[in-house]
Amino acid sequence: MIRATRLCLIIVAFSFVSCWATSPQVIDTRNMGVADSTLTAIREQLTRLHQLLTFHPLASWKHLEEGSWTSQDFAWYTAGVLSWEGYQTEVVSSSGRTWILVRLPVDSVEEVWIPIEPQPANGALQRDLGRVVRTEGSGVELWFSDDYASYTEALTPKPNFSPIVRLNPIVPSPAPGERTRITASGTRDPDGEIVVFLWNFSDGSKRERTESWYVRHTYDEVGTYELTLTAVDNRGHVSELTLTVLVATPEGAEDCGCGG
Repeated sequence: MIRATRLCLIIVAFSFVSCWATSPQVIDTRNMGVADSTLTAIREQLTRLHQLLTFHPLASWKHLEEGSWTSQDFAWYTAGVLSWEGYQTEVVSSSGRTWILVRLPVDSVEEVWIPIEPQPANGALQRDLGRVVRTEGSGVELWFSDDYASYTEALTPKPNFSPIVRLNPIVPSPAPGERTRITASGTRDPDGEIVVFLWNFSDGSKRERTESWYVRHTYDEVGTYELTLTAVDNRGHVSELTLTVLVATPEGAEDCGCGG
């Protein structure tokens, strides 16, 4: 269990550009005279990041335990997903622990990096992508844990291929109210495993997560829908593919001559 300690904000003058680059400087906002407007902007960005981190369908749902994922596995997974969402990330380690630094886009400060703990408790599932390791002080103070502010190594990612996504055409077209099986049997990851299949049906329903290449869904109304499958591999690399789905009433169904 990681102990609670004094917290400080990571504001970095530059990112890692090579293994010889100077380590980023960690600055405590309580000692640097950060304007209230800047702290407000940081909090707004933290709220947006928190919403993404707690979007459960994107989490790996893997265990932290022997024979399953390690702290590095969780760090690379979460860093990959956050990078796909547009964040700049660094995977770092110290004393056998691995975590992530995420850069927040704050216009009034050149670079703001905050620490993310991606791994769940031992034996638990990763149901969130991670958590921001922060606390709130009195007034406008905001800072982050010293346990995550310094590190001994910035890790270099290994080569990784993104998933290959294939969506199978739905033939014949589904009818309104019909429970339809949708498949992506050709979807695969060339050098790992796909841990998340995320389906967006574009009909107002919630995105659905599965751990296999098929799903069942009911379209309630006639229309044309854009079905998007998002596949995430064990390194957090993401691929997407969209298929147009035509939902139509079968010929003769409206006038079957049944009378009444």
